[in-house]
Amino acid sequence: GGRGDSLAGAYVVEGTNPNGTGYRGTAEITGDDPDYRISWVTGGSTSEGEGTLRGTTFEVTYTGALTGTGSATYELRDDGTLVGTWTSGGAAGTETLIPE
Repeated sequence: GGRGDSLAGAYVVEGTNPNGTGYRGTAEITGDDPDYRISWVTGGSTSEGEGTLRGTTFEVTYTGALTGTGSATYELRDDGTLVGTWTSGGAAGTETLIPE
């Protein structure tokens, strides 16, 4: 990976909503392994979360103005990309975080 062991940095967000529509945005991860904070800006709304990296699995709980409270699980790929799924209020979507 290009980041060493830390997830901290800026990311491009590419996701899919439960209804199948796509969304894009940006995210920033801050903190030090294994405890991180993550902030997303997608569709003009901001969400804030906390995550823990265990091996290559990044487990996040978040709260958003539009989404409410939810959780996400990402898998850290060799190139630093985080590929995951999220659930909020019983609905599920997918999301990829691509290092900028």
